[in-house]
Amino acid sequence: MDWTKAKTILIIALIATNVFLIYSLLDRHSDRGEMTNEEVILQLMEQRNIELEVDIPRLHPSLRIIQGEYLSVDREEIAALAQGMPTATSDYEGVAEDFLEYLGILDDETVYEETELFEDGDIDASVRFKNEVEGLQIAENYIEVYFKDGRITDMNYHWLDDVEVSPRKIETMSAAVALMSLVNQQPGAKMTITGIELVYWVPDTDMELGETVSDTAFPTWEITLSSGEKKYVGAVQI
Repeated sequence: MDWTKAKTILIIALIATNVFLIYSLLDRHSDRGEMTNEEVILQLMEQRNIELEVDIPRLHPSLRIIQGEYLSVDREEIAALAQGMPTATSDYEGVAEDFLEYLGILDDETVYEETELFEDGDIDASVRFKNEVEGLQIAENYIEVYFKDGRITDMNYHWLDDVEVSPRKIETMSAAVALMSLVNQQPGAKMTITGIELVYWVPDTDMELGETVSDTAFPTWEITLSSGEKKYVGAVQI
């Protein structure tokens, strides 16, 4: 049995069921169309002690599903190439990008995110990259290149590589419906929501270094709580 395909079918079936239940809930609370979905959501949020510190996005465009293989680079290759890299004085980003280019990783989906400097510890600087496909970030995907005394010492990553996009776009559900889905998953929980955005997300990835793993990423609403914790609600609309 093709486990990846079965997993994909199961996830889509669960999302479809969830969307049906949420739309049924909205319909019961909408007073025959006299209130908008957003107004219903805000009312229900208030009733359930959920605080919103961000506007609910109104757009939910049709998007593609993407597939790829998780990046796996041999540690010996990382160490060997790091020794040949020039010493960085202030241009950590440029040296890190050159390093990724030598590894064959740097492409249009590899987007610089930030450089963090440290005064004490095993590293002086960390350069972080994020993974974007067609303008959407792949959640929980990153590459971090570490420096000590201006020299690259190591690289850490979790990265969906060699990405292919589906030929057909699929409709996504609204952020309002995603919010209600999250609330229904955690009844009675007090939450303050500080961020809502569409991303790609691969549910429950489990992999070991050196292992080739293929997986599918779905359009997903990433909901950020005041604690910094992120919750993911599938956005695929069947």
